[in-house]
Amino acid sequence: MNSRISIGLVGCGAAGKIQAQAMKESEYVDLRCVVDCEPRAAQSLGDRVGVTWTTEIDRLLDDPTVEVVSLAVPHHLHLELASRVARAGKHILLEKPFTLNTAQARQLVDLCRAQHVTVVPWLERRYLPYVDRIRELVALGTLGKLAYTRVSALGYKPRAYWEYGMRFEEYPSSWRGRKAESGGGILIMNGIHQVDLMTYLTGLEVTEVFAQVATLHHEVEVEDLALVSLRYRGGAMGVVEASCCTYGVNQFPIEAPPDAIMGTDGYLQLGAPLKCYDRIRFSRQFDFPKLSVTDMKIRQLENVARHLREGAELRCSAEDVIRALAVIEAAYESAACRAPVSPCCAAAAGDSGSAE
Repeated sequence: MNSRISIGLVGCGAAGKIQAQAMKESEYVDLRCVVDCEPRAAQSLGDRVGVTWTTEIDRLLDDPTVEVVSLAVPHHLHLELASRVARAGKHILLEKPFTLNTAQARQLVDLCRAQHVTVVPWLERRYLPYVDRIRELVALGTLGKLAYTRVSALGYKPRAYWEYGMRFEEYPSSWRGRKAESGGGILIMNGIHQVDLMTYLTGLEVTEVFAQVATLHHEVEVEDLALVSLRYRGGAMGVVEASCCTYGVNQFPIEAPPDAIMGTDGYLQLGAPLKCYDRIRFSRQFDFPKLSVTDMKIRQLENVARHLREGAELRCSAEDVIRALAVIEAAYESAACRAPVSPCCAAAAGDSGSAE
């Protein structure tokens, strides 16, 4: 049996370029074709990674040699295109935030189950090298009873980001600033990664969200600044800071406070190295390599390939991203009504990430 999976990529913008590079570097993937409605984008990426390119998605969907289709397209196109892929009988890799809302996500999950295909969200931060150690320390009770989490998505996006995308393409890519097409700003675009990672690391369930958002600096329809307070089942609390209008943050020599998990008996400072302070060992450090987004995506591709070929357990499923998306939805609702909101986290019954 061939251990490599054959993939077609739809979307040749910033996210698609990162995906394509990961696919070309992965020993578990055979990238067959890239697709984009903008021919310059499709040709440029196809030539760069040495594969066929096209502007017609049907050419990809009709190709029986392609098993998996990865989508890196504007958010408002996720449901439509993923549904077409599912009906073509191909497995799906889908960029965050998966869909514009949880209702669309459940609709897609139900369709994939009916079509007997697997749909997997790109949640590559779950593949950071320190993730397993943190989950082990939490499970062992090293931190005692979990009390507080802090996570941030802080940085600065210039005007060109909103008009030409993350890599400032030569052609317009302005959908990110329009709420109907993006679903929101810094929270749904970036903060969803942090929400998902923190709940995955701790095993905590968000039961209440209180949020404030603002459009402080950029002339767009979506938020560029957000502060989200979380309450977890069992009483622990957390905060999510998100901004794309804070110049210099996370750029040397200015550093944002590190993400952290705090408990009654210990404290974890996330990163490479991972720092742990607890009552037993007092202070210790775990060294891990620093990975790029491409590196993390390579690790996720291996997991997906092993799942499809060997039945290995997926590290992240559609059900997982629905939970994170529900928290983001609750944050937007809370900001609008200026009151706490409980996220509706119930995903579709069964294993929504697995092929039947």
